[in-house]
Amino acid sequence: GNSSKSVKEEKFNNTVKMILLGGGESGKTTWIKQMTLFHRNGFSDDDRVMYRRLIAKNMVFSCKQVLNLMTEIPESLEESRQFMLGQTLPTAFMDGMDLTQEICTHTKKLTQNQEFRELSQKTALVVDNFLYFADKLESFIATPPTNDDILKVRVKTQNQTEFSCVSKKTRYTFYDVAGQRQARATWGGKLQEVQALIFFASVVEFDQVLTEDGKTNRMKDSIQLFSELVNNKITAKIPIIICLNKMDLLPGKLQKVNFKDFQPGFQGQNNAEEVSDYVLSLYQKANTISEKIRPVKIFKTIATDSNLIKGISEQVFKFAIEKAMKQSGFM
Repeated sequence: GNSSKSVKEEKFNNTVKMILLGGGESGKTTWIKQMTLFHRNGFSDDDRVMYRRLIAKNMVFSCKQVLNLMTEIPESLEESRQFMLGQTLPTAFMDGMDLTQEICTHTKKLTQNQEFRELSQKTALVVDNFLYFADKLESFIATPPTNDDILKVRVKTQNQTEFSCVSKKTRYTFYDVAGQRQARATWGGKLQEVQALIFFASVVEFDQVLTEDGKTNRMKDSIQLFSELVNNKITAKIPIIICLNKMDLLPGKLQKVNFKDFQPGFQGQNNAEEVSDYVLSLYQKANTISEKIRPVKIFKTIATDSNLIKGISEQVFKFAIEKAMKQSGFM
């Protein structure tokens, strides 16, 4: 009857722990920001100021990167170039810099230049959504960033962060760990305590290289990483959720780049649906453990899209709690 069910749930302690894994810039931290919006009271005024400072830092950083790639600097941009290169960036990852009118003016001037604008879209060195922020930058002086803006801000995860939220009487804890190569050694300990593993993979990184070494293809690295993570004793029974992320950026990328040039095994059309299906198949092939032993669930995601992630997160929660209860012998 009902009484035995409630005892079981109590014994289960209603906590589900999940670890978010994937290469750098794949969407893990954006997922945490979304959970903050849905299950906490969103972002405070102080948070918004911090994100505005990070936007300023990201803009200056990205402008410097593009300027370094330009072969000739037109006379009209010389002043802006000197201004940007003269800016010192704070090194601590959560330290931004004040957004000044000067930063806005020079960013605007640079991004209005056709060559600069085009280069900024071709290099993986600039932050995602660079032009989105460049075009809106001045408005942030008077009005702090909105939720949508904050979801688009690039924040590099330096160390492990933990985030908990409660949904339908269950406490979900996410461990967000840094994805850069040198940080991966620290993942092992956490893997032993989690009930599900969420792996974030960017669908648009097939033509990008790792920032860590400047040569390894990011998608190949990510698939290799996934394979190492899921085919070992520690994770053999942990349910896996794959989020193939940045689907919104894929159509634009495929207008400029031919996927087959980077993945010769691909036989399909150069469109978002066929390319993303193929990328998912590469991840599925990399998992050698049968679904009977360890279930795998797949989503195509846009981590910055709140409506989409709300629906997906509910499915993720449901999947994780069912599997966690099964593991604990309650189902």
